[in-house]
Amino acid sequence: MLQGKEVKIKEVLEQVDSIPYEAFDDYLEVVLEFGYLTLFAECFPLAPVFIIIVNTIEYRSDIFKLTTLYKRPHFQRKRNIGSWHLIIQFLATLAVFTNLALTVSPTRDSLLKGYISDGLQFSRIFMFFLMEHFVFILIILIRILYKSQCDWVTLFLQRRENGSNKGIWRKLFSKSSKK
Repeated sequence: MLQGKEVKIKEVLEQVDSIPYEAFDDYLEVVLEFGYLTLFAECFPLAPVFIIIVNTIEYRSDIFKLTTLYKRPHFQRKRNIGSWHLIIQFLATLAVFTNLALTVSPTRDSLLKGYISDGLQFSRIFMFFLMEHFVFILIILIRILYKSQCDWVTLFLQRRENGSNKGIWRKLFSKSSKK
């Protein structure tokens, strides 16, 4: 029986001596992967399949890393992913430009080549801007028409905020009544 307790104590001491975990590298890895996937989706359409395979392997290695190599991370409640959200939005916006530029760029087997030379007579730059504006108008319409949060999530957040405000007022009233 004593041997089981000694093993647990040994595991705890190893955990204390291990390196602290930083989530920055994991976020950076995911954002870089997202950037490569979205910015150059036109060049390599099979990239999502390979990314799923790589992420499955990465998931397993992260489990090993968190359970054996690093200290257990301390729980910290966060409202969102912080500045990473802005970076992801920037990459998604930039991806519209890069993919449209790759689509409209002149190549031997371009789909637009026959249309441009056969009678539409649009320049490639005009076609690029026309398609780019259409995509951004579509994105704006989707953001207007669809909510970013479900109704029950919004209600929950409002109730939580209201409850925390009541707690603040109760503390203030209890301090003022004691004086």
